[in-house]
Amino acid sequence: MKKLVFAAMAMVILASCGSKQQDPLANAISTKMAEYVAAQGDGSFKAEDVKINLYGDIEEVDKSTLGDELGRRRKVFETQEKVNLKKMEEYRRKGMENNAAAKEAAAAKSRVYQAKVDSLIAAYSDKLDSVIFRDYKFSAKAIAPTMNVDATDYYVSVTPDYQILAMTPDQKTLHKSTGRAVPGYSALFADEESE
Repeated sequence: MKKLVFAAMAMVILASCGSKQQDPLANAISTKMAEYVAAQGDGSFKAEDVKINLYGDIEEVDKSTLGDELGRRRKVFETQEKVNLKKMEEYRRKGMENNAAAKEAAAAKSRVYQAKVDSLIAAYSDKLDSVIFRDYKFSAKAIAPTMNVDATDYYVSVTPDYQILAMTPDQKTLHKSTGRAVPGYSALFADEESE
């Protein structure tokens, strides 16, 4: 009986060693990196042909709540409005009325965008502290049929369900497309994106 229990335990241990669990974060990053390398390639290979070797740790460097992201988006539109109003005044002083009118229209559009963000803030007021994505730093080597890429110190924004929102070697540009993580954001701005 002892031999049977020992043999069963040994089989369980061996089986657990052989079926290594895949890390969903590492999988998501590897998939996105393979797609990126394939897009940069010469067209002779697909993402499935790219082998990704992540090395070092995948380090969490930041996280953003719904409130953080909506605040960031609102600030972008506030800044755009101020810049456009300043340019409008400058053009008016120079007698360039067509340019001034265009900047005035752009400032008005920025105010509309701010109101849209404010509507999301009001709609999700009870969820503003929810984490909607995390930023990670990683390094990887991509091996493709016609090229190799060494991606040292890349940054990625990832939702809790492992959707990659953005990937870049420049951390400063990481949050340019993270508005997609906000529920309702894309739909609210869909008419502007199609213009």
